[in-house]
Amino acid sequence: MNVIALVQARMGSGRLPGKVLTPILGVPLLGRLLDRLRRARLVDQLAVATGEAPENEAIRRFGETYGVPVHVGSEADVLRRFTSALDRWPADGVVRVTADCP
Repeated sequence: MNVIALVQARMGSGRLPGKVLTPILGVPLLGRLLDRLRRARLVDQLAVATGEAPENEAIRRFGETYGVPVHVGSEADVLRRFTSALDRWPADGVVRVTADCP
């Protein structure tokens, strides 16, 4: 069985813009989350899904340097973004993770 942990992340936030890349003890929040997910014994694959807004380019670049693939999809339609990421990386099981809730 192939299980993917798909992290939904975006830079836009009404209260704290850019919070997913805000450093927590020197490591961006998204990095801390990905490090923890890498330890999950039942997860075979890890990926990030983000929206098309220009500010999300920072998430794409972060994923590239962190060694985690990033899918860019619909900014407004979160479900479509999620399902299009799963079309790209089919799996038998999926764990949906939000990047902004440490």
